[in-house]
Amino acid sequence: MTDDLVAFLRARLDDDEQVARAATPGPWMWIAGRVYQEAELGRVVVPTDDLDRGLVEPEDLEHIARHDPARVLREVDAKRQILNAYEWALAHPHKDDETGYWVRKGETSTLAEDVRLLASVYADHPDFRDEWRL
Repeated sequence: MTDDLVAFLRARLDDDEQVARAATPGPWMWIAGRVYQEAELGRVVVPTDDLDRGLVEPEDLEHIARHDPARVLREVDAKRQILNAYEWALAHPHKDDETGYWVRKGETSTLAEDVRLLASVYADHPDFRDEWRL
């Protein structure tokens, strides 16, 4: 299960990275009903026609700006670091000083639950398995 879960999560992170890199680079800013690329305040990322016609709410634009490509890429990187730590810990057993038993750090419930929590964001993906739910 662990290998499949990690592979699933890495594939979703790859998807997120690909979409973020294809978008207008962030960071984005939300100012007075418009979403701008911060590097070029004159460049509007999200057209305001939909806002003017009532098809999108100002809160939606703020949400879009907060989840700009730069932030998504930072989140992808952070989640990959967690996965790397988990896989490293699984691959490097150590002897517990108190019990004398060989254990794998990555099999601690904390890291395993963290990885499952990261994957739970993608629970609506068709490849997500019910066994991965917490």
